[in-house]
Amino acid sequence: PDEPLPLVRKEPKEKAAVGWLSRPFLACVLVPIALFLLIFWLKSFWVFHLYPMVVDAVVLLATLVPFFAAVAVYRRSRKKRSMRWACLGGVLSAAAIFGAWMAGDANYWRHCKNYYEYQDLAVYVNVNPDTDKGQSFMDAGEMYFSAGARVDRSRAVAFKNGDLYCAAPIVTKEVDSPPPGQDSKPPISGSQDFWAVGTNCCQPTGSNFVCPDTTSRLARSGLRLIRDDVRPFYQMAAAQWESKFGIPVKHPLFFSWIQDPKEIISGFWVAATRFFQVGCIAFCFINTMAAVLTKAVLFDVILA
Repeated sequence: PDEPLPLVRKEPKEKAAVGWLSRPFLACVLVPIALFLLIFWLKSFWVFHLYPMVVDAVVLLATLVPFFAAVAVYRRSRKKRSMRWACLGGVLSAAAIFGAWMAGDANYWRHCKNYYEYQDLAVYVNVNPDTDKGQSFMDAGEMYFSAGARVDRSRAVAFKNGDLYCAAPIVTKEVDSPPPGQDSKPPISGSQDFWAVGTNCCQPTGSNFVCPDTTSRLARSGLRLIRDDVRPFYQMAAAQWESKFGIPVKHPLFFSWIQDPKEIISGFWVAATRFFQVGCIAFCFINTMAAVLTKAVLFDVILA
């Protein structure tokens, strides 16, 4: 009699194709987008401004997603199972984290940092540059000067360090040229502390001072210079002015002379939110298209 054939245990086969609404495909689309949106927002706005270490910790935790995807790829490869979706998810997640970090960093330092720092500084009105001292306004961000305040472009100076750092005193009255051999008369405060500044907007001698809004009759306010990297150059220009005119410069404050400081400050916020919105839309599109094309071309056709 015929002997019964031995039973052969067959391993279940994985599906060669995965549907568009399947869990692996949706994970490759939605998880990277969620990571990008979260890190981009945290790195761009107030959380990073106040708690940078918290943001760094969240980003570090987010890197666990591509790490676990890499572990899944390794385990599935040892079991001779398909690892394509784990590999794709890990790559897209890593790209999302890196892209969000870079975009958020650029957005913060270009736009949000300026906005938040001006929000933290004080606003002063009716400041008289001839009678008030700069020492009393060290926390100023926006400054609105008293009637008659103007930029004395005739006594501007410049300090050159690659770029030209131009500076001119802010005054409220005409200053007559002193007789030869005599210093100019100092303001009532005893120190020339308020300055309008700009980059590459004058001649090396300080003449032809045309920094933004300094020629406008409507401008009578200033937005404080908050860049630490260029402040020393303007301090050197003020020191040159002090030596040239013999007037003390004890606590110099440097401003961009503009008509409406609040418009400039709100512009930083508008630019930041627009950058964030465009970046989110762009990444969602790019990530989705990458997942769709990889599935449709690489997985379903080439590797089918």
